[in-house]
Amino acid sequence: MLRQDVSYYIIPSVFSGLIVYLSLLLRKGNPGIDLIDFILGNGSYLWFVPIFLLLRYLSRVPLSGYFFAFLLPVSFVIYYQSQSYEVFGLNPHLNIFYWLPCIFIGRCSKWLLHIVQSLEWPFFEWILGIFCLLTPFVMFWCFPFIPIAYFDFSVLFASASFFFGILSLFACASSMPSLTKIFKTEFLKFLSSQTLFIYVWHMLIAGLVSRLLGHNFFILLGPAVILIFLFIVFAFVRDLSQPMLFFLMGIKPPMHFIKR
Repeated sequence: MLRQDVSYYIIPSVFSGLIVYLSLLLRKGNPGIDLIDFILGNGSYLWFVPIFLLLRYLSRVPLSGYFFAFLLPVSFVIYYQSQSYEVFGLNPHLNIFYWLPCIFIGRCSKWLLHIVQSLEWPFFEWILGIFCLLTPFVMFWCFPFIPIAYFDFSVLFASASFFFGILSLFACASSMPSLTKIFKTEFLKFLSSQTLFIYVWHMLIAGLVSRLLGHNFFILLGPAVILIFLFIVFAFVRDLSQPMLFFLMGIKPPMHFIKR
């Protein structure tokens, strides 16, 4: 398992981190962060990999669910801290206590979705999904004084509502024969199977896309432009059929490259 994690997660994240850090050096001269901190995610987007691996290993510990539940109240106390960067002296993205509520939300969403689907009332599922999806936007629109910041209860609630709305709508759509063809398109297969590749390389082009679109309404197109660009890169690298490129870039290889 450790060898697989090093190959699939650590090496691609380190390689992308070196490339992105080099691009920052060339563009800015001084990235404002040490290379080691950048690679470890202490102040950079690469925080996801160490936190993901830490939670991955902790979840395999016997009775890990009870362990997470026991520490959940500690997480809520930490969420009340006004200066999140001062807790344990850690960047909040690398503080596991900030992510325990997200684990709780993820597990409860699966359980709640199962209950909703057991009602066998598709119309209610659609309405519930749309309601949960729109709730964060309505909330922040009607109450503009609510702070929008990482690791805040309002953002945690909005994220949970949005996540469950997306989950419900995808579950509804996937059960409709007329929409199943959409889920079989190459682009959606790319989004669902190449999440690591998308994450570790999106930052390299995010700055360029931001400058091209400008700081206006068109910036909302940024995520879509980034995903389309990464899909084109993915298709090009896949057609090259070079296992080493798959390995370095975090691309899950085609089945014929995987040893049986």
